[in-house]
Amino acid sequence: MASPVAHSLAGAVIYFALSHKRTFNAKEFWLVILAANVADFDLLAGLLIGNAEAFHRTISHSFLGTFVVALLFSACLWAKDETNIPRLYVMIILALTSQLLIDWVSYDDSVPRGIPLLLPWSPEHYMSKTQLFLHVRRDHLLTMPVILHNLKAVSREMLILGPVALLACWVAGIRRPQKQGA
Repeated sequence: MASPVAHSLAGAVIYFALSHKRTFNAKEFWLVILAANVADFDLLAGLLIGNAEAFHRTISHSFLGTFVVALLFSACLWAKDETNIPRLYVMIILALTSQLLIDWVSYDDSVPRGIPLLLPWSPEHYMSKTQLFLHVRRDHLLTMPVILHNLKAVSREMLILGPVALLACWVAGIRRPQKQGA
C-alpha cells in the first residue's frame, strides 16, 4: 500500500481543486490531509497490541468504514457550525475516498492482496491491474534494503502526485492570508 506521502498529496490536490480563488485556510487544509490519511490509523491500533498489521486493511479500508468516518467528520463539522461546511464536507468525503482509490492502485504483496472494499458483506479484496504506487514495507524498518525500497516508493509517489498537487494549487489561484496590521 502507498505511504502517507501519497495520501497527503491526494488530500492537497482535493483541497486546492475545491478552493478556487480562496484565501488559504490552514485549518481546512490540514483537516483534508487528516481525512486522506485516517483509514491508515488502524496501524496505530495494531501498534498498541504489538502488531501494526493486526487491524490494517480491514473495515477502515472499505466503503462502510469510509461512510462511518464521513458521518463522524460531518457530526464534528455541524457541531462547529461554520459557513464553509458544504464545501469542506465534499472535500473530506473525497479525501476519505481517495485513500481507497490510492490503495486500490497500489502494489500489495501481503496476503490477502488488495483492499476489502465490500466488508462486512464480502471478504473479497480488490486491487487494480494498473499499479501506480509501490508498497511501503514496515518489516525491518531500519535495514538498508527496506530504507532504500521505501525511499523509492515515496519518490515515485512524489513524482506522480507532486506535480498534480502543484498544478492544482496554481490553477486554483490560492491566495495567501493577509498579515494582521499590514
